[in-house]
Amino acid sequence: QDAQSLHGDIPQQQREVTLKGFRTGVFEVLIATNVAARGLDIPEVDLVIQCSPPKDVDSYIHRSGRTGRAGRTGICICLFQRREEDLLKQVEHKAGITFKRVGVPSATDVIKASSNDAKNVLRAIPVDYFRKSAEELIEEKGAVAALAAALAHISGAAYIQQRSLLNSTAGFVTMVLKCSIEMHSMGYAWRGLKEQLGEEVDDKVSAMRFLKGKMGVCFDIPVDELSNIQEQWKDTRRWQLSVAKELPELEEYPQEAGRGFSKFGNGRQGNFKRNSWFKSGNRGL
Repeated sequence: QDAQSLHGDIPQQQREVTLKGFRTGVFEVLIATNVAARGLDIPEVDLVIQCSPPKDVDSYIHRSGRTGRAGRTGICICLFQRREEDLLKQVEHKAGITFKRVGVPSATDVIKASSNDAKNVLRAIPVDYFRKSAEELIEEKGAVAALAAALAHISGAAYIQQRSLLNSTAGFVTMVLKCSIEMHSMGYAWRGLKEQLGEEVDDKVSAMRFLKGKMGVCFDIPVDELSNIQEQWKDTRRWQLSVAKELPELEEYPQEAGRGFSKFGNGRQGNFKRNSWFKSGNRGL
């Protein structure tokens, strides 16, 4: 197994076996409750993932301090929902650290990573039992298409659904609209969109946010509207529109409570997932 768990109901003997296996590299992932993780001192830990923000600064420091020990460096990732962001800002302020906000991987990123894992799996599988079926598929689909389909199925990528980079809502894609000048209101971006896409774009765009520096915005559209928008849109010297490959750096707070950010609540606010995380480096906390 690649992972083991550690919690308060595990007998002491099993706890020792589990910790020994983790220390010696028998498995690489240890899933632990907050209490069970207390006191762990394993210098080789490179990454800690917290599934939700702690309620107090000491808890964050304790949890993140399981990595970056004994003079080493490490990374701590904390998954959060929008309503929990203030908790992390308190940690930043009180602990004197700076988080880096990172969006969830795009569907393309997930597929690439899954494909690499699938290739490694295929290298270790005996093929004799599947040779006849493989030959039939190659004859039917062609070698490349047959192998691509096999990789998609093995990796689970055949079932990956496009999601927003802003809030992880399924069936949406995030777009970036860059402007050659600084925008003082989101109304300027709306006018730029409507000049080419018409008034109906108002019902297609949601979750609009300013990019850092207000030299553009990003927003979500339904996946099934993407091709239509791309066909209608023509970049100009003032405006450039593209699909976001990763979550761009955003203004910390929405600047308009009316036209822009409030559209996030357009029936979708309750679906906000743990779509983003704060990442910080630790040094022997």
